Amino acid sequence: MPEKTERRRRGLRAVVLLAAGLAVGALVLLYLTAPSPTVLVIQASDATTGEPLAEAVVQVQAQGEQPLPAVTTDEKGAARFRDLPPGSTYVVRVQGIDHDIVFQPQVVVPEGKETTVGISLTPHAGGRLYVGLDWARVTEVDTASLLPVRTIRMSDWKLGPVSHIRVHPSQDLLYTIVAGQGYIVDSRYEKSLGRLRVKGEIGSLDLTAGGQYLVAIGGEGGRPSHLITLDAQTGQLLTDTLLVANGAAPPVLWQPDGTDLYVLTAASRLVWTSGGIPTGEFYERGVVSADGQTLYMLVTIAVTPALQTQFLSSTVPVSSAVPYSLTQGLTTTHYIYPDPDTQSRDMVLGVPTATTAGPMLRSQLLPPGTSALAASPVKQEVYVLNDYLGTLSIIDPAGLAPPTIIAVGKGPRALTISADGKWAYVANRESLTISVVYLPSARVLHTIPLEGEPFSLGLR
Repeated sequence: MPEKTERRRRGLRAVVLLAAGLAVGALVLLYLTAPSPTVLVIQASDATTGEPLAEAVVQVQAQGEQPLPAVTTDEKGAARFRDLPPGSTYVVRVQGIDHDIVFQPQVVVPEGKETTVGISLTPHAGGRLYVGLDWARVTEVDTASLLPVRTIRMSDWKLGPVSHIRVHPSQDLLYTIVAGQGYIVDSRYEKSLGRLRVKGEIGSLDLTAGGQYLVAIGGEGGRPSHLITLDAQTGQLLTDTLLVANGAAPPVLWQPDGTDLYVLTAASRLVWTSGGIPTGEFYERGVVSADGQTLYMLVTIAVTPALQTQFLSSTVPVSSAVPYSLTQGLTTTHYIYPDPDTQSRDMVLGVPTATTAGPMLRSQLLPPGTSALAASPVKQEVYVLNDYLGTLSIIDPAGLAPPTIIAVGKGPRALTISADGKWAYVANRESLTISVVYLPSARVLHTIPLEGEPFSLGLR
């Protein structure tokens, strides 16, 4: 009996070992015959130095598919994408701070292999776009890579959105308005340097051409409107001149050379007509042309044949004891009271800054809903945002050509143009994005997502 039992144990042990061997063999065979994972490695480097480029953002997208989640390169400049669908052709986009964006449109990844693609990024000391957001935040964006660099929070961060931004031309200083209060911000060290010590609220501010002085308009909300000048470095108050005894704080516009100042105000309540067409209520939006010879203003047109108006015009000089020239101030406003059934449209009017020289320009009619106005720094073009339609229009101020209309995001509210006149940046409040428009081809080439609602833009 013991001998039979032992033989049975040995037989059972042999069966178990054989089964285990077969299972291991099957696993090995499965491993050997299974397809290898498809892997794409992007190796980013600086085109000038050849050094690996860390913290670059890489996006991969198969043709006809949604882009895969972005991956940031490691300290060796590598970004790895695993388990890709085999046999596909991919578009690769690489973005690095202070480097031009690179697209590789035809990257083929063979099935079951690890494919490494080297991409060199050209250094580009791009400008900086400053975006005023809700909760008193300013996001700094690198215009070369379109990547956010930092977010600056005001000391009083609960005050509200940043409604206005101006950027010093040569220093890391920003000037902002939050809830009617002005602030100086050091963008390099990401901190507010304090509030402007101005009585009442501020409705608009700007810098002189060299950035030496800061000019603000105070008295928003029906209180007296003042022209205030401050030292741009320290915020020290220099002058305070009464403009309007009872009226809203108007925008302030500078000539390109910084010698003349134009204040757009609704105090005089004038009525005017041009060519028999009433020109409507003045929206207090305007911009000076690149050569400083024309002030473009936005008005509302109401075509009412039965409405009789007369031409009245007024130019009021602005004078104050400021340490630079304020030789002209344009305070002409146009009001009509059309029939309720009349449909209103917008129009851009070009008024010579030397009011006795040259004809007034009138663009073609535009849909109502304009939210921002800008002028090209290099040619006679005006750019108009429409908040209702979500469009950017390129306007010929002489009205000889119809507008070129570009679809941007939802609720566009702010606009700025690059110094070379090629790029427009549009802040879309409802979309929470910035549309980057290439003006020569009238196309949106990039969209920058934001972590909050944009209200204002500044560019250096």
